[in-house]
Amino acid sequence: MFNPRSSLVLAEPGGSYQSGGELNRWIEVLVDCPRTPGLFTYRLPPDLAAKPGDILTVPFGSQQLGGIAIRLLDSPPLGLAPATIKDVEDVVWTGFFSASCWQLLERVAHYYYTPLMLVIRGALPPGLLSRSQRRVRLNPGVLPKEADTLVSSTARQLLALLQAKPDKDYSFSYLQRQVKGASRGLRELSKRGWVESYLETPKTARPKVQKAVTLVTDKLPLELTPRQREVLEVLRRRGGDLWLADLLQICNTSSSTIKALEQKGCVVIQSREKLRISTNLSEYQDKPKVLTSTQTRALEVITSLNGFAQVLLHGVTGSGKTEVYLQAIAPLLEQGKSALVLVPEIGLTPQLTDRFRARFGKKVSVYHSALNRGERFDTWRQMLPGEPQVVIGTRSAIFAPLPQLGLIILDEEHDSSFKQDQPAPTYHARTVAQWRAELENCPLILGSATPSLETWVNVRETGGRGDGEMGRWGAGGAGGAGGAGGDKEDKEDKEDKEDKEDKGDKEDLDTHQFPIPNSPFPIPHSPFPIPHSQTTKDKGQRTKDKGQSYYLSLPERIQSRPLPPIEIVDMRQELQQGNRSIFSNSLQKSLQQLKEKGQQGILFIPRRGHSTFVSCRSCGYVV
Repeated sequence: MFNPRSSLVLAEPGGSYQSGGELNRWIEVLVDCPRTPGLFTYRLPPDLAAKPGDILTVPFGSQQLGGIAIRLLDSPPLGLAPATIKDVEDVVWTGFFSASCWQLLERVAHYYYTPLMLVIRGALPPGLLSRSQRRVRLNPGVLPKEADTLVSSTARQLLALLQAKPDKDYSFSYLQRQVKGASRGLRELSKRGWVESYLETPKTARPKVQKAVTLVTDKLPLELTPRQREVLEVLRRRGGDLWLADLLQICNTSSSTIKALEQKGCVVIQSREKLRISTNLSEYQDKPKVLTSTQTRALEVITSLNGFAQVLLHGVTGSGKTEVYLQAIAPLLEQGKSALVLVPEIGLTPQLTDRFRARFGKKVSVYHSALNRGERFDTWRQMLPGEPQVVIGTRSAIFAPLPQLGLIILDEEHDSSFKQDQPAPTYHARTVAQWRAELENCPLILGSATPSLETWVNVRETGGRGDGEMGRWGAGGAGGAGGAGGDKEDKEDKEDKEDKEDKGDKEDLDTHQFPIPNSPFPIPHSPFPIPHSQTTKDKGQRTKDKGQSYYLSLPERIQSRPLPPIEIVDMRQELQQGNRSIFSNSLQKSLQQLKEKGQQGILFIPRRGHSTFVSCRSCGYVV
């Protein structure tokens, strides 16, 4: 039942109702139903145990929906009769959210004006919040011969469709697409008892279970067939443990051979979970490189950070930013912490993953939308225990459940692919990464050869501490640690004053509470201060960041290798010189030289070969 009095709910994540004991146990649930905000109260059956943050399946109207457990109640809310409250169907998964993760999700919902449940769906692996389907089938043995003459035309169309395959059932949504006004026709048929409908259990992501064979003895019985001896020898050479399917394929035998060995006490066959995680290790082992002086200075600043801070690592292509990432992550893994590395495109993950796995081996995981449902589900659960690891992924990986997160890295932070266009929430991974770094109290590294304007301005306005190279890169002499002017004591006094103001304005974030919106609308209200530099989205007003900002530059390539030459051609001048081609004379000449040498070239068209445009050949204006 909907509880209209549910205001801001604070639930202890450690609280849980165990099975047995109380006769009446109640729980408030955030249901995954569009345009239905607020919390709904359910009864928790005696055989179920649940705690805040668990993923549930609950009845909602005529279907079963996924939902998030918010808080446990000793009694139903006032005004709700216990007899009208429905039971929770099942507890699907537990422990998928930490308290800091809840705070992050709620901030995203508030800032991007998105219902909280949509944010949760976007953060979770697909398949955890599934919905039931209503299915319809003929009721065998009750349909009279003159049925077509007794019902409306809509009901007759439905009967014809159902009678075409009387043993088959159809989803309600399919019938709605095939027959106009199907709902009215089905009600008519249902009243006569000619059709029946039922709810199909939601299909949620599940662990993959396979049978494994384990060698349990070194002493081989005398009465073994040659094929059985071969199987045991393969097991011995492979460490005494193999998946049954792999063992059958290697030995080219049948499962009866393995079962015979089990009966003789040589092996044990067990069902185990098989993680659907790619663990392809690199063919070579990468060792830490000797750093340049600028790399060393950048690494020293990063490793000295304790708590939340923003770092702009501005380095030209080939300057060694990735090596700085690797050496910054290494001590974190030794401390039992994890690192999150975001890249803008899925196509960039293989090359970066190979480099990281060559350094850190099996501690590297990959998470992005190109993985199938089972792979994303298993990768997500593999992060939950908090083992030290490195997660590489695209923008959706910013919600990865890493309990001991020690560092967040956005490589190519300027790339527009970090912005989610659809579906909602339309978040920017760079903004959310800063919020998460604040909540996790860890550094955030923004790496780029061409920083975004927002990042560049933010670093300048917040001090730009670091190596003092911003002026060299054309920032007009931003105040870095090595290039800042002014009186040092005055600067420290100003910072102390700002720190005091920050403390006065700061709201405590209880990491043991799960925030839920207090609003009759589908837009969550946020009890938290908006982090970073925006207090209002439209006006763009700025507040003082709680952490420091650092500017670190890598202005030269490794071993001083030259950058490729770049030539900008003004096509207006080409036209004035009589060249009416879309290619400049210098480009045509270069392509001809490649052809004569038997070499190849690539022409990059940023408009993807379509989206034509009209431009003025005199002034270059594009219509």
